[in-house]
Amino acid sequence: MRAFHEALARGRERYNSLFAQAAVARPIDPAALTHHLTTLVAPAIEAVHRVRPPAVDAVLDALFEASLELVGRGLAGSEGRIPAIDAAWRTLWVAHPGHLAAAPRRVITAISNAVTHLGDGADAWVAAMERAGHVADGVERWLEAGQVLGWTCGLAELRTSALALCRSLPEPLAAVALHLPDLVDVDAACDALTVQPWRSPTVAGARLGHVGRIGAFVGLGGAFREPPDLLVRGGWILATDGHVTLTLHADRYGARLLPSEPPERTATPEPCARMTEDGRASLGNHSAVLPELQGYRRAVGTSTTLAVVLPHSHAIHLVGVTESDGG
Repeated sequence: MRAFHEALARGRERYNSLFAQAAVARPIDPAALTHHLTTLVAPAIEAVHRVRPPAVDAVLDALFEASLELVGRGLAGSEGRIPAIDAAWRTLWVAHPGHLAAAPRRVITAISNAVTHLGDGADAWVAAMERAGHVADGVERWLEAGQVLGWTCGLAELRTSALALCRSLPEPLAAVALHLPDLVDVDAACDALTVQPWRSPTVAGARLGHVGRIGAFVGLGGAFREPPDLLVRGGWILATDGHVTLTLHADRYGARLLPSEPPERTATPEPCARMTEDGRASLGNHSAVLPELQGYRRAVGTSTTLAVVLPHSHAIHLVGVTESDGG
């Protein structure tokens, strides 16, 4: 770790001052910070030194300041609340020191913020970002791929903007971002995902199926105090329990319920989406009997998704057109 220790020595006075200033705002365990620096920052500096030595000091400055913030707030470090931050730093800085050196503060902020918001999808996002870094021609493209990967690793609300951005990426990089084979027509894939968001754009055959479930009682970590009612407004499915109203964002890459304005009670589902008491679901030209949804309490749908709630349940079941079993 020679390059790290030499860079640390060059800036020791400044780093001591930064630590003292940060410690005034919130207590920082010196041992925890030292462990973070030696296990995560030092390997990054050694990697940067190998590919772009003049950038070492700037990268260490950015990593040190970020470490003070994240370890100080209890987000990163061996006892941090978001282990994905450490995992991302451990993986991506060593794998792609050139991208880190090209725009250290921007890269550190983007990567750390992404894994903070991704939750269970963070590990998949980091793994995909490692692959994308080998394909991306420069840091700008790498971070753009990261935005698309935010969608395909679980942030369903990014769908519209991510699809538009994906069309502008080079095809090999777009394929990584969409988790598709290298040789794929990206525009065609994006067109397919726009029309049928639950179906793989590269698999032939389609069927209507039970594609997901989201929502739970607030006492079990969910959002609803009471079993929710469902409505459709402006092409969006809304769920409300009378206390909170949430908009459903969902497709093959994930499902999220996000805050929304209270619904208009006159809102109605689209006629192409239907559900019958015996569990027969219809969506466009597709239909299927789903026994697990028999005796449903409420069902509404858009042109791409049917949402169903069962009696006395806080969960929302999702039905959509997906690839056929033999596809």
